[in-house]
Amino acid sequence: MKELISIHVGQAGINIGEACLEQFTYEHGITQSGTFEPQDNLSSSNSCHTMFHESESGSFNARSLFFDLDQDKINHIKKGSYKSLLSSENFVLGKESSSDIFSRARCIAGHSILNECLEATRKQVEKCDSLEGFIFYHSVGGGTGGGLGTLLCEHFSIDYNGKYKLSNAVFPSPDISPSCVEPINSMLCISYMIENNDLTICYDNKALYRILYEELYQECPIYEDINRLIAFNVANVTRSMRFGGENNCSFREIKSKLVPYPMLLFLTSSYSPWTPKEKAYYYNYSVKDITCQAFNPNSFMTSCDIRQSKLIACSLNYSGNINYTDANNALSYMNLESPFKFVENESKKLSVNINPHTSIVNPYSGLAKTSISLSTLCNSTGISSIISLVSNKFMSLYSKRAYVHWFVGEGMESGEFRYKYENLRALERDYVELEKNHD
Repeated sequence: MKELISIHVGQAGINIGEACLEQFTYEHGITQSGTFEPQDNLSSSNSCHTMFHESESGSFNARSLFFDLDQDKINHIKKGSYKSLLSSENFVLGKESSSDIFSRARCIAGHSILNECLEATRKQVEKCDSLEGFIFYHSVGGGTGGGLGTLLCEHFSIDYNGKYKLSNAVFPSPDISPSCVEPINSMLCISYMIENNDLTICYDNKALYRILYEELYQECPIYEDINRLIAFNVANVTRSMRFGGENNCSFREIKSKLVPYPMLLFLTSSYSPWTPKEKAYYYNYSVKDITCQAFNPNSFMTSCDIRQSKLIACSLNYSGNINYTDANNALSYMNLESPFKFVENESKKLSVNINPHTSIVNPYSGLAKTSISLSTLCNSTGISSIISLVSNKFMSLYSKRAYVHWFVGEGMESGEFRYKYENLRALERDYVELEKNHD
């Protein structure tokens, strides 16, 4: 069984990290004290090793690293419910804040702890027998998550060449901007991600709030609820890697299926059925039901309409007692009702995987456990709407040179803005060309 190391960077990444510990300990039967107590026949001490390292005493420690330039969030994790799964080697804390400035986090404050972060990573890698890759968690619009996160990713590309890097990135919401410099941070972060990431799963808080409020009927969702959705999605994406089976799918296979063009590595994800726990006994879903619901725009964790855009590739990962005939029939039915639009007229761009075990739902998530479910990973031109939003907001600031001096004064050269912006524009043009050439 190959290992995965989780890298949690900045406030958002660390908050998601706590939700991930909650999700993965529950799935693998690891208690808060680090002992192994399986919940069902799916859990085994062997499957634990993907996300946890077993010490000589028999206790388990998380293969997770927490990096931040602000001590509050890291101290919360250190004192939290899962402190027994972590040691001082799992944390690196900076001595000065990023002040929410990407270049400060990347070039100055983050650079000052870079060697400590790389050393902590090296120690985790040495505990692995066969490392599959790294899973990053961070925001795109924050200073530390974007700046330090991309700096680490760049160094990992050199130090661990051939090991895959999957980012779970929280993108800016279309209607909400907590920081005046968020568009600049976001543009810079995305540009570096294009250069160094293998895969990026995109999320935005507006879409996640919508799922919690409209689908799960939570009247006052909080960030903990959002973070649990992200952790649940990552659990679904990595499930076959952690538990094995016939449909064991590595990062290499995911990338080869979903990323046929090097720059177009930004994926969106959905789940079906989004059913609140208290209504679990009211519904009896068919394969057709969950398939149609999975492609409803309200089921996606990003604010883009996948049915109005074109699919580059899509992986459908069914869980439960489902056969391939039912899955293919459901797809055929949906395609007749509302045909899929592909950038190329090739049905092979739609891949179906079936795991006979049902999805494991965290009891604190408010989500019902159902007998069958579907998780998708889609590469679609629809993601261009999110990229364009960042691009336009950045240019509206940059055209006035608003806040530019904050970044130039913290380690950046003024010419870098134009160069990094051109990376983003090239990405936009690629999506436009795919739409245009295959109309």
